[in-house]
Formats: sequence, C-alpha cells, structure tokens
Amino acid sequence: MSWSKLHVHERRLTFHKLLNIQQAVYMMAMMFTKVAVLLQFLEIFIPRPLRPRNRRAYAIYTLIALNVVFFTIALFVKIFQCYPRKKIWNPKVKGHCLNYPAILLSVGSVNVVDDLLILTMPVLWTWELQMRRARKIGVLCIFATGIL
Repeated sequence: MSWSKLHVHERRLTFHKLLNIQQAVYMMAMMFTKVAVLLQFLEIFIPRPLRPRNRRAYAIYTLIALNVVFFTIALFVKIFQCYPRKKIWNPKVKGHCLNYPAILLSVGSVNVVDDLLILTMPVLWTWELQMRRARKIGVLCIFATGIL
C-alpha cells in the first residue's frame, strides 16, 4: 500500500472511531435533555403537594424512567454493536455486528414517539387550565416554540 493510500486509510479509521464516540455521546445527551425537559414539566404543571398522588406526575416519572432505561440500553448497544469492537470502524476485521439499520430504525422510532408525547403533554395540560382562551393560546404559542 502506498504512503498516500495508507494515510487516507488511517484518517478514515480515525473518522469512524470519532463517529462511534459521537454517537455514544449523542445517546447520553438525548437522555439528559429529555429528562431535563420532563423535570421542568413537573415543576411547571404539578405543585409539590400534589405530586405523590397525581396522574400527570406518574406519567412524567414513567417517561423519565423509560427514557433512562431506553437510552442506557441504546448506549450499550451502540458501544458493543460489533465483536470485536474494532470491527465497528474497520470492516476488514473478522467478527460480527448487530443489524445496524435495525438499531437506527428502533432508536429513531422510539425518539419520534417520545418526542410527540413530550410535545403534546404541555398542550393538553395547558388547555385544561382555568384562564381565558386568548391567554391559553399565548401560553401554547410559547410551548410551540419548542417544535421549531
């Protein structure tokens, strides 16, 4: 292999290693971001004395638990998707990998459903507040900026 081809090959392997690290960090960032948003909903919509017996609080706590479990599992699947691990960034290494398109599809599907739940919760809860319709629409517009 010539010097230039070897150099390109090493750069490609380095890029794929960094890409794998970035994808693992992304899983953790998504988990912490969604948990932070859900905890913010807890502070906004459910007064502290009502939390122990409130259905909304249970819904938020359930979503937090599901997010933590899902993204922790997804992180480990991402880290250990190939055996040996080196095969993740170097396909010439002998070994086997999990079905990567299926992993992407499952993570993406769960993210879409989870995002829709997180986006619709404040809309439904705001509409139930006892205030004028114009003010409800104003508050909904503020929450709708999250969609952008």
